Amino acid sequence: MGRSVKARNWRITSEREGSVDWQDAMESFALYAALVEDEGAREVLMDMGRAEILISHSEAPELARMFARETPPTLALAIVRPGHSNDARFIEVFTEELLRAGRNVGLFHTVEEADAFLLSGRQDGATGEAAPSGRFSWLKKLVGG
Repeated sequence: MGRSVKARNWRITSEREGSVDWQDAMESFALYAALVEDEGAREVLMDMGRAEILISHSEAPELARMFARETPPTLALAIVRPGHSNDARFIEVFTEELLRAGRNVGLFHTVEEADAFLLSGRQDGATGEAAPSGRFSWLKKLVGG
């Protein structure tokens, strides 16, 4: 049970197992902000696949706004959806709020999908081209469309 966080090559990888409450979420956001500042991280892969979220999905928009305030707008975020439907609903609402705020965020079923999303964002940034918009633009780019 707990959280594993690693920072390497511009990426923060965070894996949660077990329960997550409001305090856990706020501590994670502060840690991400510190790693952005200290390590130059530009993206977060948040694996919530085995997490049990103890926060009501009605509180997800406020938590998303707090995340947006704590982290730079250029930080890309890929989230692996929790296995339980109630927990997944919280993450869906959280992601929707970040998308409304103009953040680069995606919600995925696997770590591999989340990784592909972040890698496609790196390739877009490396060429200096504007990243295509839309929820599945990263997938279209990967399949050559």
